[in-house]
Amino acid sequence: MARAKLPPEKAEANTLITGGLGIGAFGAASAALLGAVCPVCVVAAPALVGVGLYKRYRCREQPDGVIEKEVQL
Repeated sequence: MARAKLPPEKAEANTLITGGLGIGAFGAASAALLGAVCPVCVVAAPALVGVGLYKRYRCREQPDGVIEKEVQL
């Protein structure tokens, strides 16, 4: 079956969530194996997941999945 192409905003949100989960898994594995976690993993993993979830929420808010961009004057 062919997959339907996701809107760019939703695809970016999925990438952020996946990246955050990957960094979190790396941090957990390094903590289990080495007994230490890099500070970047502790900060970056929840931040990426949070931003990704927020973008997914914003996509769900709009009926057509498009996020309206704010224009600064």
